Amino acid sequence: MIKQVDTKLITEKFATLIEMLYVDGNISLANITDKIITDPYFELLEQNRADLFLYKSAEDYAKEAFNVQCYKTRKNNDCIYWSATQYMNIFLNCNVTLQEIALQCPLEEMCSHFVLYHEMSPQKLIDEFKNNEQKRSILLLLRKKNGISVKELSYLTGITEHTLRYYEKDNENLFKASFSSILKFKKIFNVSTSLFVPESDFVPYSKHLWNIPEFKDAFMKNLGKMPDASKIEIDDDLYLHSSYFNEEIVDAVLSKHSKALFVNETAYFAFKKNKKIDRIFINDRVLSKLIKDSIKDATREVNELLF
Repeated sequence: MIKQVDTKLITEKFATLIEMLYVDGNISLANITDKIITDPYFELLEQNRADLFLYKSAEDYAKEAFNVQCYKTRKNNDCIYWSATQYMNIFLNCNVTLQEIALQCPLEEMCSHFVLYHEMSPQKLIDEFKNNEQKRSILLLLRKKNGISVKELSYLTGITEHTLRYYEKDNENLFKASFSSILKFKKIFNVSTSLFVPESDFVPYSKHLWNIPEFKDAFMKNLGKMPDASKIEIDDDLYLHSSYFNEEIVDAVLSKHSKALFVNETAYFAFKKNKKIDRIFINDRVLSKLIKDSIKDATREVNELLF
């Protein structure tokens, strides 16, 4: 089952939390960045547990993670709030893990972009991040952050220096590393395995996506590429029902259309055969990929953020 999420609420919660830790908790930007990279609380989003992420109050997190008592005095810091919001813009629209965003662009660096970018379209900063992301090695950043040489890392992991340099040369090489190697990096650097994957597992599925024509078009095109597409013809006769449905609604739709795709938190094709309704279900993992790929394609098409 794919859970619908309130992306606006997630962004507001994250930005308010970061601002409160800095302004009211007097926590340094470097320490906050480290927590985003290492703390299981932020990993909840990668696990698609936005409900648990939203459930914990900012005050409780500050007490638990930093042992400081924060109160919502609401002293505003536009630069910090804006920087945290940009983290979420990249996270929601670019299919990059929050942990990688924080490693690639620490909060202090993001804040340095405020003067130049805060009045521009968020897409401008995202383009800048994407450009830098391709140049910055995740493993090299982790190694330098922890003051470990290639020789030392080779000794600690049992991985040859040649292989480590190969991983550092291109993140794509690192993403293809064996799971045992990834686990070694995770333990040594005390980070999540989310840092070593090419894409985020978070699915920013929201009802408002179906109001965007470019997303619907991209979804239907990608639908034709999915494994079970050959079992049912994807054409103009396929009706898309993307809101709440039950058996009565399914029957009513199929009384007017020969075949339909029903998408909410689950998805399946439905059509009548010998007066009975047949269904072909779409696997949750396939549906997640469909949604994420369609968000990416639609963002490219409209050249602006969907969230």
